[in-house]
Amino acid sequence: MFYKDIEVGKIKEKFADYSSKFTIVNHHEVHYKDQGEGEVLLMIHGSPGALFIWDKWAKVLSKKYRVIRMDLPAFGITGPNKENDYSLKYYINFVKEFVDSLELKRFYLLGNSLGGQITYEFTDQYPGYVEKMVLIAPTSFNHVYETSMFPAMRIIQSLVPKSGLNFITPKAWIKQSLKQIYADHKLITQSMVDLNHSMLLREGNRKALLGNIIEQSTNKHNKVSEITTPTLLLWGEKDKIIPVDNASNFKSMITNVRLITYQNVGHFPFDEVPEQSAKDVEDFLNI
Repeated sequence: MFYKDIEVGKIKEKFADYSSKFTIVNHHEVHYKDQGEGEVLLMIHGSPGALFIWDKWAKVLSKKYRVIRMDLPAFGITGPNKENDYSLKYYINFVKEFVDSLELKRFYLLGNSLGGQITYEFTDQYPGYVEKMVLIAPTSFNHVYETSMFPAMRIIQSLVPKSGLNFITPKAWIKQSLKQIYADHKLITQSMVDLNHSMLLREGNRKALLGNIIEQSTNKHNKVSEITTPTLLLWGEKDKIIPVDNASNFKSMITNVRLITYQNVGHFPFDEVPEQSAKDVEDFLNI
């Protein structure tokens, strides 16, 4: 049940591969991958998560596009930010600085869950950067933050000092969380559990995750202005994290939006039905 942090050097040695790259954003080393050639697709993961959640889409879409994905601060190899700031404002500014560091001027922006909210709020503030958006079960401005991904955390928070939470992270939590995410539990492998657990143990990530959850659960989000950027909305009909009913929140917010839902699919359509969902993305981008 109790696990020590894993030093970032060991995490890099084990999980950074030939396609891993690093850039400095606001004095912070950020892990990302940049694969393929052509028009740019920038992918933003949710919480908790890391760039590896996009592996299946990246494999398919990088054949026709330049696919860029990063580990957001607080997650994956990137790890916590020095300011301990995990507000939406921070993440929107981070994305702006990240794309500027890579000299990206215009791109397609894709985001899941919290990454989806970062996507549309970034687009609202910087519409000149974003050609089209793809939102996959995004958090909406009136949605309660997805603490259900760690259902035991609420109970443990009331029993254990906050400092102790930085070390109590049994793999059973990870597996239970993945069961909330995936509708088909046969897709959950031990290697998937181990990878997610290792990313959480990266030094500083557990403390950062707690800060992230607290920040997002107490953050009072402002409803964004009307977005005109063409948008594809993808949702699993069995999503337990952010139910598909939340899709109605986006019809008044985005003037040009198309919704596609998937039967017997949960919170990660890009990993549960990667071929079909990737085709839907390609069809949308080619319109």
